[in-house]
Amino acid sequence: MTFDDILSTSQAPDKLAAYVRCYQAAQGEDGIASQSALPLRDFAKFMADITVLEMVAQERLLFRLAGENVLEKMGRNLVGRDFLDIIPSVIRRQSLAGHLDMQAKPCGYFMIYENEYVGGQHAFAETLTLPLRKSPDAPADYFLGFHIQNDVIGVNLYQKEPALIVGYQLSSFVDIGFGIPDANDLPAIKPDR
Repeated sequence: MTFDDILSTSQAPDKLAAYVRCYQAAQGEDGIASQSALPLRDFAKFMADITVLEMVAQERLLFRLAGENVLEKMGRNLVGRDFLDIIPSVIRRQSLAGHLDMQAKPCGYFMIYENEYVGGQHAFAETLTLPLRKSPDAPADYFLGFHIQNDVIGVNLYQKEPALIVGYQLSSFVDIGFGIPDANDLPAIKPDR
């Protein structure tokens, strides 16, 4: 997929387009954006729906930042927690492989999926995750995720723990200017439910 493809698929194309413009403004020659180059005035409006993950020893994805809307839906502080610990165990290996592919290519990743939140809401969400570095000369060990909450499709008043990616509609690498991994390399995202 390209940025144009995901915009035509998104339920919030204007928000996603503005986020993509901010990322593109901060991209370096290798296609990876630097956090220090993000246009802060324009980017500030996305902060409530942003996460930043750090790849640690190519085996853990630690939350370094989670916006207030993300924290509210999850019902807890995520900073310092491993992202892989809060997704279904059946997709952890595939998710890690996908993040490693995003670093190596470089490319992004777009999903439209279902979550169950602490408040009992069962909702569709969209996430565009893109590789990130702290500054132009730093390694690309970070991932910038923009999370758009879409339709609530149900409520479970007994939901006590959030459950991420309980189902999905779309899962694809995104070309940020350097192609995408072969389709055979695409992680098979198959949640438990």
